[in-house]
Amino acid sequence: MAEIWSSLSSNLADEDWIITIKEEQEAARTVKPWIPLVPENMRKEPVVADNKTSAYDPEVVTIGPYHHGKKEAYNPMQEHKKKIVPMFVSEGGKNVKIEDLLSKVGEISPNARNYYNMDSINNIDDQVFRRMMFLDGCFVAYFIYCMTKGKSKNLNMENKTIISVARDLFLLENQLPYPVLKVLMESVFPPPEKKWREMIDKFVVMQVIGVNFLDTPQGKGAAYLNRFFGKSGYFEPHTSHNESDEPHHLLDLLRTKLVVERENQIIRGPQSIEANRQPQEIDHPMTESSQQRSDEPDVSQVGSEENNSYDDGKGFRFEDCICCCILLICIVPLLIYYFYDMREKRLFLSHSHQFRTARELKAVGISFKISNSLSFRSVKFKPGIIFGVLKLPRILIDHTAEVRFLNLIAYERSCFDLDDFMIASYICFLDWLIDHANDVKELRSDHVLINNLGSDEEAAHLINRLGRDLMDPDVYDEDKENIQKFCRKKRRTWFAEMQFKHCSSPWTIIALIAASMALFFSAVQAYFTVYPRS
Repeated sequence: MAEIWSSLSSNLADEDWIITIKEEQEAARTVKPWIPLVPENMRKEPVVADNKTSAYDPEVVTIGPYHHGKKEAYNPMQEHKKKIVPMFVSEGGKNVKIEDLLSKVGEISPNARNYYNMDSINNIDDQVFRRMMFLDGCFVAYFIYCMTKGKSKNLNMENKTIISVARDLFLLENQLPYPVLKVLMESVFPPPEKKWREMIDKFVVMQVIGVNFLDTPQGKGAAYLNRFFGKSGYFEPHTSHNESDEPHHLLDLLRTKLVVERENQIIRGPQSIEANRQPQEIDHPMTESSQQRSDEPDVSQVGSEENNSYDDGKGFRFEDCICCCILLICIVPLLIYYFYDMREKRLFLSHSHQFRTARELKAVGISFKISNSLSFRSVKFKPGIIFGVLKLPRILIDHTAEVRFLNLIAYERSCFDLDDFMIASYICFLDWLIDHANDVKELRSDHVLINNLGSDEEAAHLINRLGRDLMDPDVYDEDKENIQKFCRKKRRTWFAEMQFKHCSSPWTIIALIAASMALFFSAVQAYFTVYPRS
């Protein structure tokens, strides 16, 4: 408290005092570490469901200084790292010496120190830190190599351990500075540079699209991954040579994939027809003479109509009145029901400020489609004449999803401004769409959501837990408002209601067609009964 008062009672002039405030603010911004500690208020949250380990602590392997040597459970993997080093060096085929690799890591270790919170690593001397970066870097690089090349057996780990390692590599406090990973990859793997960058990108994209880590190159998972990287490719690796564009670590690269929308992320498939594309109207103008002829009554037709109307003087029969009454009895209640139901729905939507879930949006004519990008910025609502389409990036929900998103949110809170809280905003958007298992089912049936959990109920609970205490920066405010406007249009909700309730299965469609045909033929029969042919 005394320090605060002394800073206010400084002898500096007001102008100089303001300059010192700005300089301190700038200094605080420049020394902000890119691998920070998780904020204390987030660590107070309960651990992940059915897991004794915190969402921010590693299970089997430590990377970097924050968790190094804290638990005995990490010791076996620490010893295994030493075995990985010669395996990694021999894999590249460049005849690299381990001593040379250690020397290169030592050259960049002072820069790597700046990535961490200085108060947490002051007691670690340069030699220990250099060796730590070397061992951890070789381990991470070799793990990425084996996972992307289908050589998981070379790691000499159990399957459950491999899955735990993949989880641990995307924890905020368990990150390796990207310059360390870069210098090791460049030194071991031969040119071109694109090859090792592609390995890193593939490994990160695996987290997004849900490829099985234990799959071989000939398996289904690799074929699925090749859709993003193959000749028909959907995705190109990040190949920027500008150091300012390079990621800070793996978690930062994952966030970049989910947040930054680049042209090279867009699927290069056939272009879809826009739902709101209007058909061209064709004009057929009539000449004045033809208009006059059309306005003039045809005497012969009038005479024939008079003869037909009275049916040779017999007039309307009782059977004709019965047919008309049957038609009215069938049609009028149906119209009353639809108009009343739509009126109630419009009143509810107009007075409700809460946005609708996925199932409710489906009920009012909004379908879901996969967007042409992995980025969360590719969310787009496109209203049509009758139906609407909400495009969403495909998202994977598995046993590591909660940990992954919690660490991404912690990273955003620590290193970004509120305007850049894209991950938090998308989680809030999903929390809006998903309340129950039926909502997950709707997104899953449209292939927008991949659910690798035991049930849709578990996936719904996971999304609701993630969005429970988040503040929504309203990145998708415009799309939400457009959806609300769409839901208030009665012609759209009327058609959607008919489709959702009465055309949701083949049997109801057949019944509706049969009823419509019966009404049509009844109307035709009634017409020819009243106006028989001469």
